[in-house]
Amino acid sequence: MRTRKASMMAPTRAAPDALPQALLRMAKASLYDPAHPCRAPLPLVPVARAVAPLQLLKHQGASQPAQATTAALALPTVRSACEVAALGFAVWQQCLGLCADWVDGVTELGQDMGTLRQVNTVTKYVDEENNLALRGVALVTAQMTAAARLMENAQANVAWLMARQVTPPIG
Repeated sequence: MRTRKASMMAPTRAAPDALPQALLRMAKASLYDPAHPCRAPLPLVPVARAVAPLQLLKHQGASQPAQATTAALALPTVRSACEVAALGFAVWQQCLGLCADWVDGVTELGQDMGTLRQVNTVTKYVDEENNLALRGVALVTAQMTAAARLMENAQANVAWLMARQVTPPIG
């Protein structure tokens, strides 16, 4: 994205062909590009965005029967029950940490939103409002990423515990 900084005293002059060049770039982005085979053309972006989670769901669904078979073979023992309980407690502690981070982030953002600012131009006001919005998006992004990472780690740990039950270590 191109940013332009200008004022009435020092206006920014766009090149005479800036708009046609931008429209040409947009037209090129609307077509398939063999140099970037994984990138969808602009008209197909909504479809590509909808297909991505379906592909993930298909991948997860394909692995579910194998995971269920492994789980059925892993007959619980006292030792494995203690390990699963310890894993559950560790995941619970991580969830509480995520919740605490969320509450702290929202509280800090809310306090900053409620602070009266001394802005004397519309530009500064818009800049500060955009900054708050971007901080909110960053907070949500960080929380969603951390929650997904926790979920994947928990799944990997449970799979490891089950695999160990099915094929006990030699020695």
